[in-house]
Amino acid sequence: MTKLPDLPRKNKRLEAKYDNKVALWLWKHHPHKNWAMEAKVKGGRLKPHQLVALRQVEDGKFPPQKIPDMGRKNPFDYYCLGDADAIVCVIDVEKRKVHCDVNDGVTQYDFKL
Repeated sequence: MTKLPDLPRKNKRLEAKYDNKVALWLWKHHPHKNWAMEAKVKGGRLKPHQLVALRQVEDGKFPPQKIPDMGRKNPFDYYCLGDADAIVCVIDVEKRKVHCDVNDGVTQYDFKL
């Protein structure tokens, strides 16, 4: 018998609802156009592999990554973040406020969605 996959947690669904809006705001306002962003709903935590990847981005050591081709129209097959900023954004869903730390707080943004 095949086990069904676990259903997504509530936080993941909330993150998916807001991460595009946060990314678009950063794209318009953050002056350095090379960045990697992880969005977390307030109270959420970075997983160890996410923290490692963001540190690699910040240090310029993030290896090229393949985008899985699952029948979708992907813009390209691989990407590499050479000189990029690592951005962690925390979303307060109730207040619709976002706080972003760039490179461990070197730059910070606070905005409302």
